[in-house]
Amino acid sequence: MSFASVHADSFLLTGREQWRRSTFCANSACVEVASVDVGVAMRDSTVPSAVVRCSVEDFAAFVAGVKAGEYDDLLRTGPNA
Repeated sequence: MSFASVHADSFLLTGREQWRRSTFCANSACVEVASVDVGVAMRDSTVPSAVVRCSVEDFAAFVAGVKAGEYDDLLRTGPNA
């Protein structure tokens, strides 16, 4: 899976993106996603100017991995993680 950092000369947001966040997001610091011409854009809602993009296929693979629990270890924090 390849994610590309967004550079002004290679990818421009239009301002019409419909950013979405999970209903599981309990506060204002959430990951947001939007469909864009070149695939899927993602950002941290606390730093909306830092956007990464990937293809729809790569995003689908990522979501499948999340659903399969491949990233559950990242949820464990603290000294006993």
